[in-house]
Amino acid sequence: MKGLEHLAIFAAHPDDEGAVWATLCKYSEYGNRISIIWMTYGDRFIAPVGKYVHYLPLLIKAIYKENIRERLSRRIKSIRKKEALKAANLIKATPYFLEFKDTKIPDPTNFEAVQKITNLIRKIRPSIILTHFFREGHRDHRNTSALITKAYLLSKDENYKSQYPPHQARIFGFWSERGRGFKPNFYLNVTNQINKISEWGKCYESQRFRIVGRFAKFIAKYNGKRTPYSYVEKYRIFGTKISKNFGEFFP
Repeated sequence: MKGLEHLAIFAAHPDDEGAVWATLCKYSEYGNRISIIWMTYGDRFIAPVGKYVHYLPLLIKAIYKENIRERLSRRIKSIRKKEALKAANLIKATPYFLEFKDTKIPDPTNFEAVQKITNLIRKIRPSIILTHFFREGHRDHRNTSALITKAYLLSKDENYKSQYPPHQARIFGFWSERGRGFKPNFYLNVTNQINKISEWGKCYESQRFRIVGRFAKFIAKYNGKRTPYSYVEKYRIFGTKISKNFGEFFP
């Protein structure tokens, strides 16, 4: 859909957006506005390989010493923030960092966290919101999903008072990396964008051997077997009537 959408994704850590990178590329190519909101800086880990191999002793010491862990987290934060901004720039996306603690993203009972996200949704007013599936194995991913779901519901509630007026996104949806029980109801054609994932992966040198996007092309190829397309990214979406479960853009 050319230039009509504002697609916002909420990812727990920098590099989590790799699961939907081809989708982001496609919407960006057609002139749509993209926002990437990272819940954390992902500052708890760096892959000690290549030019980061010298971090291995510090990572080991950080397990036992809090002062080293805090100092190391500050250094990793700087690296991962630069990588995330580099990735966002590839598609001219607007980046946001909500600055929750890595591995400690709160659950939706945390009022301040819900309020912070609700206000952001109302402020930037996306037409499409995507986030992690709520049954993902990583706790940060599950809590992100639960927080964004609650904030999405509150953002359109006229009885919820904030400094910004209510806003209802047209579509709210989930992607899944490895969650149990995920049942997609829409497959988005990303055949022409699938090779852009390798360019994105180069942005995350500090996570090279563990980023989710490493297998994104293979997964997209496998999922494409259920559609007329060669490569697709799959979603569970709500908020709009679906006439068929695949297409060039979200319904």
